[in-house]
Amino acid sequence: MNRMSIAFLFLLSAFSINAQTDTVTGIIPEIRSKIRSAIIPAQRDAFSANDTVPFVQISKTTTFSEGVACFVDGKLMDPSVLKTINPASIEHFSIKKDAIEIAGKKYPGQIHVEIKEGHHPRFVSLNDLKGKYIPDNHQPTLFMINDDFVKEDYNSFLVDEKYILKIIVDKVETLEKPLTIIRLLTRTEENLKEANTIYIR
Repeated sequence: MNRMSIAFLFLLSAFSINAQTDTVTGIIPEIRSKIRSAIIPAQRDAFSANDTVPFVQISKTTTFSEGVACFVDGKLMDPSVLKTINPASIEHFSIKKDAIEIAGKKYPGQIHVEIKEGHHPRFVSLNDLKGKYIPDNHQPTLFMINDDFVKEDYNSFLVDEKYILKIIVDKVETLEKPLTIIRLLTRTEENLKEANTIYIR
């Protein structure tokens, strides 16, 4: 991972929004988590290898985009763009914990991203991406980016089309209502290495 990638991930890790109050609360332990969840506390004893009943954890999911004003080259965008933007294309990345109000909506923090000269991300919504590459699919759809399910609105969730390496479509026909799972693999070093690996069977 290059220095820009590390810096990008480090800065992103230092910023989080409290799911209950929409205020800045500190460090996100897992960088790839762009979704804020208020976990319902559970009253139970410690886990044991002898447990025979599964533990059910229920979370209230709220989107990362509800709290933060995200600017890419000065343009207000949905923070979902941070999920697939190429770190190597970023000239500068900064986080401001200053509240801001835009068009009557208050944001408790700001993210500012400046793209390097010569780099031109092509941001599209997930539904627009589906319409472009899988136009004949009208089944209910679940999107994944790498190994994470997308829980936000597919009309507002933006991805950088140029940073998508593969679009994998799995159709589940065994259900009462057929379901399509679309998995987007981004051009991370790990995914590129895996895509270029030749397996001998």
